[in-house]
Amino acid sequence: MVAVVVTALAAVNVVVVDQGTAVAAGGLSCGDVYTQQGVSPRNIWQIERTGGAQTSVGSFSIAGATGNLNGTGIYDADRDGYGEIIVGVLPANAGTARSIYQYSSITGQTTLLGAGEANAAVTHGAINQANGHYYYGGLTGNVLNVYGFNTTTNQSMGLVATGTIPNGGGNGDWAFDSQGNLYVVAGGSGAGTVNVVSVIDQKIPATAGTPVAITATELVRIDAGGTALNGIAFAGDGYLYVAGGNRMYKVNPTSGAVISNVPFTTAGSVDMASCASPNTVSIVKDFPAGRHTASDQVTMTISGAGITKGNTATTAGTASGVQPQEAGPVLVLSGQQITVTETGTGTGRPKYDSSWTCVDRNSGNVLASGTGSTGSFIVPDGGPKGVAAVCTFTNGARLPHVSLQKTASTSTLVAGETVTYSFKVTNDGNVPLHDISVSETAFTGAGAMSAISCPTLPQPLATGASTTCTASYVVRQADVNAGAVDNTATARAVSPDDIAVTSTPSSVRLTATQTPGITIKKSSDTAVLVVGETVKFSFVVTNTGNVTLNNVGVNETAFTGAGTMSAVSCPADRTLAPGAQLVCTATYVVQQADVDAGSMDNTATATGTPPSGIPVTSDPSTTRTPSVPDPSVSIVKTADRATLVAGQTVTYSFRVTNTGNVTLTNASVVEGTFSGAGSLSAVDC
Repeated sequence: MVAVVVTALAAVNVVVVDQGTAVAAGGLSCGDVYTQQGVSPRNIWQIERTGGAQTSVGSFSIAGATGNLNGTGIYDADRDGYGEIIVGVLPANAGTARSIYQYSSITGQTTLLGAGEANAAVTHGAINQANGHYYYGGLTGNVLNVYGFNTTTNQSMGLVATGTIPNGGGNGDWAFDSQGNLYVVAGGSGAGTVNVVSVIDQKIPATAGTPVAITATELVRIDAGGTALNGIAFAGDGYLYVAGGNRMYKVNPTSGAVISNVPFTTAGSVDMASCASPNTVSIVKDFPAGRHTASDQVTMTISGAGITKGNTATTAGTASGVQPQEAGPVLVLSGQQITVTETGTGTGRPKYDSSWTCVDRNSGNVLASGTGSTGSFIVPDGGPKGVAAVCTFTNGARLPHVSLQKTASTSTLVAGETVTYSFKVTNDGNVPLHDISVSETAFTGAGAMSAISCPTLPQPLATGASTTCTASYVVRQADVNAGAVDNTATARAVSPDDIAVTSTPSSVRLTATQTPGITIKKSSDTAVLVVGETVKFSFVVTNTGNVTLNNVGVNETAFTGAGTMSAVSCPADRTLAPGAQLVCTATYVVQQADVDAGSMDNTATATGTPPSGIPVTSDPSTTRTPSVPDPSVSIVKTADRATLVAGQTVTYSFRVTNTGNVTLTNASVVEGTFSGAGSLSAVDC
């Protein structure tokens, strides 16, 4: 036979090592099981399951190869119930090389797809029914090594998974289901040896990369009388078929009990394969709205039909949605009644509304559904495609929750005005609420707020619904002085399960626009200045702002009096509310200089301290008290002699008197008429 290079659909080079000489049997029925003859002519045998008769349905034609072709996998590429692609791995005649071969049951051609991983074990092999890639490998002690080969690109993926599995031995086999789960049979040989069927807990990667660390969960144990099993396949009847030595065993996949065993009629089988998928059951958990309490968890259990292993899982963590933990898959048979159950703090009332639905992942059909924390169904006949039942427990957390939004009819404080507070209570949980109430938790107002009034509800407050309660408050001057009034409240409600919930606090702040102001009006009780009289000054101080003023006082800023005015006297209580007044006084004795000046001015300001602590000062206020000048003078002239005597000197005296009300300056005497014979001396003052 001549090798011919052809181009595959994936645009990679493959080698057709045989064409035209092989006779194609057509697609291999996925309801049957098959064995692989290791050496030439490397027949693919269809097994008659009741008697063990073998019928060749094709063969790998690989000229010159002496090793055992092993790790056979069959793939139903078009999902029509017939396998068209058969793949196996062949060790080199010498050395450690591995080659991946494909046989087409449609064309009868054998094709070299490419090189596998050198030195890899070749005892196990199968095609992943979920992605069509080929996986081969084997056991080293208890460690299972899985190598991948991409059948689309015809490239080796190398080692993709490795890890310890139960009861590993030197031989065994594996098979995939339609969901990509990998089932492994492994065990040693000899008296008392039990072969273990387990399912790998992790998904096998579909791409090259760092190998995934795998573990496995034991499902059943098979007693083959000390024979190590080296083949595994699922059939359309739902049973598990395994092979060891020269015999095939029909096994109940749920219990591991051997139903029957038959000898192969022809020696040389090294592996088993099929394209059927088993019947499986799994349970997953969904917390669509999250957990009611962060610590809530559930344990999921699959029971019935004697299932005892690999059938439980417990959730962990706090994430919402479908949980990563999964009970199963476990292998079951058509017609069996399976019960699914969940227990724990994460299910049932009063915390959750629990329901369950079992769906066949292969067909999408709903198998059964119900409410509560347990359910059951009869496994239908899935044929070669199998039934991949996944039961989802959906626990909708009953999450009573209430919120409060507090508002006020005004945002500004004005003394004497009434503020109406509104408390909007909303049911933002997912269950109805009753016994709605609102409580004040903090109120900084100087007075007392009215009682909170809530409307009477004819029925529980529905999810998403709201009701509004009200209260009122009359603003005090002290509130304006304080600058703000804070009001905080919470709402409370009770769920149908008698769980009380309280909202987060809601607050509203009303503020005052503080405008301090002060004026002063100064007056006196005297209209005209009179020397020696006492003038009383009055200072009327008014709070013209909207906040109380403390430490109100009067400051003299200018005084033109010649003397000293008394200290300003104010009432002992120098606190002024808005609009209020106080009167301060001072006195002054008029001096002559004041009258002489013609008037006397007095200017003052008022000050007060508002709540802000920054004093305010009024505009100046001035009084002017005039004098009425009335200047006048009189003179009385006298002589020191009454009789004239010649030669004697007469001394005249002039007494000048200021008879007016103002001071006179530059006083002088002017002679008017003098009848003496001589001259009068000058007047000396």
